[in-house]
Amino acid sequence: MPSSYASMCNRGVYTLKAVLEKTLESGQKLTTENLRAAILKIDIPGDQLISPFSRIKFDEHGRNVGSQNLIAQWKNGGTKKVTIWPPEVAVEEPNPLN
Repeated sequence: MPSSYASMCNRGVYTLKAVLEKTLESGQKLTTENLRAAILKIDIPGDQLISPFSRIKFDEHGRNVGSQNLIAQWKNGGTKKVTIWPPEVAVEEPNPLN
C-alpha cells in the first residue's frame, strides 16, 4: 500500500482525467459549468484506484461521498505515520493512551 500522500495524488489525477475525458468525449468545451456537470456524473469504483477506499463519487455539493475517513498516528518518536483505524485498512495497532 502506498503512502497516503501518493494515494491522494493518484486519486486526484485519476479524478481529473475522468472529468476531462467525460467533458471532451461529450464534445463540450472545458468550461467551469461543463467540468462541474462532468464531475457530478463520475463514479469510479475502488478497484480501479490505488487506495482502500470504496469509490470516487461526488454529490451535488461537491463532496466525495465515496471517500472514507481514517485515523493515522505518529510512531517511533514521531518519525513514522501509520494508519490505525478503521481496522480493515489499519497497518498497525494504535499506541495506548497514557
